[in-house]
Amino acid sequence: MLLKLAETFRTFPLLRHASSATLEALAAETETKQLTCGELLWRAGDVPTRVFLLRRGLIEIVRVTAGGAEVGLALFGPRECPGLFAALDGRQFPADARVLSESAEVMEVPRLRLLEVVDADPELGRAMSEVLRHHNAVLREKVDVLTAGEVPQRLATLFLVLLERFGDEGEHGEQQLPVVLARRVLARLVSARVETVIRVLSKWDKEAFVETSEHGFIVHDTSRLRAEAGR
Repeated sequence: MLLKLAETFRTFPLLRHASSATLEALAAETETKQLTCGELLWRAGDVPTRVFLLRRGLIEIVRVTAGGAEVGLALFGPRECPGLFAALDGRQFPADARVLSESAEVMEVPRLRLLEVVDADPELGRAMSEVLRHHNAVLREKVDVLTAGEVPQRLATLFLVLLERFGDEGEHGEQQLPVVLARRVLARLVSARVETVIRVLSKWDKEAFVETSEHGFIVHDTSRLRAEAGR
């Protein structure tokens, strides 16, 4: 079991080049949790004691304004480490982290233990820097989606962003997005009415362009998706 968990760590850019001994040591102290849509991974104000490695699902970072409105700040998905900035400096989380997908699987590594192995291995230190640069770019993606144009353009831009970060290539060249998202969640992510998102996805599905599956979405024509996004 520990060996399998250690190998799973290698799918994360942060730990891809760690030694087997390091990964096995981390695996011995790691907890795996299953979460469902709407559950919080952490609340604003919590002090991080663990580093979260998201194996499956999608997490949204959400801040509540003084008026009670929710503002989505960023998305994190498979093979990423939501909350890494806060975990590194040990300060309170500045916003909530909520599961957006139907379910999520998170591996939790003790914060101090992970910092120890990163400090002891220059290769892991370099990997940490790369991951942090990636997280900085993640914070800008929300703006790209919401300023893409009309609903079809915004939806296509969202799919392009998600495919670039979490997509896998299928046997016949199709792009698979292994994240299950309800229509209402997609509507909130692109700031649109649920009915409008349903209408766009139904049209795309009939055209055998973007297909909804039990495991997420399948994009059969990425050039068409880029065209829909205006790219």
